[in-house]
Amino acid sequence: MTTELPAALHFHTLLSHRGGATRVAHMLARGVARRGVVVHRTCEILDGDISSDDGSDGGSADGFASGGAVHGVVPAAGVGGCLMPGMPLHLHATLDWTACLGSIVQAGQAQQSAQGDVSGGTGQSAPPLPPVPLVVTVHDCSLLTGGCVYPIDCDGWRTGCPDECPRGYPGAAPLQERRAS
Repeated sequence: MTTELPAALHFHTLLSHRGGATRVAHMLARGVARRGVVVHRTCEILDGDISSDDGSDGGSADGFASGGAVHGVVPAAGVGGCLMPGMPLHLHATLDWTACLGSIVQAGQAQQSAQGDVSGGTGQSAPPLPPVPLVVTVHDCSLLTGGCVYPIDCDGWRTGCPDECPRGYPGAAPLQERRAS
């Protein structure tokens, strides 16, 4: 079975260099860049030179930085603004899941609205733009909970966080609801 890779792929991480999620994103980005995919990437916190060629982040020695655009630092609420129609986004980590995912939804809605009636007066509308393909690699459980990174011995991630979090996370139930929406 042969899988066709996209022409370009956008990776977003919380940190530019450190941490397991960032290392995984860099390994995947280097791998697809070696196969000719243009790699765009953003992060929320710059903890090193995002375009350095130190081997740890996939610098130009293996085609990662030289074969793609490096957008740099973008806040969670701005990730959607970096996306191009139809370009897949691989999201690894963020400081604010609600703002990040919300910006992606808004970007998709804006792309659909901007398309408008391009029928040229024929009355036929153009085919809809493809949605932004999204891959989320969950490196901890924070996307699914109201604060817990690893909810050991707590079913709140599955059944809903209680109003009074047994671990003391303030506003866990409403936060979990916002993330789920």
